[in-house]
Amino acid sequence: MKRISLLFIWLGFIYYAVFVAPSGNGSYLSDLITMNHPDAGLLAMFSLLGIFPAVFAILLLREDSGISSSLAICSWLFCVRCL
Repeated sequence: MKRISLLFIWLGFIYYAVFVAPSGNGSYLSDLITMNHPDAGLLAMFSLLGIFPAVFAILLLREDSGISSSLAICSWLFCVRCL
């Protein structure tokens, strides 16, 4: 039952992305890439998207020292996959 509900959620995301989402002619992404006077709040949020996973990986790997080896491998795999 859980897998079916997750499948419907993902199908909903795909449906939204293909049929409902606005067209990609907004200038936010192009302003961020070219640094052509982007909004300060948008630039800060875009920059934090790279910092949060790195901080989370540091916290996960720092806590690894006292955990059994199988859980340590799981956190390493998670960190490598996320970054």
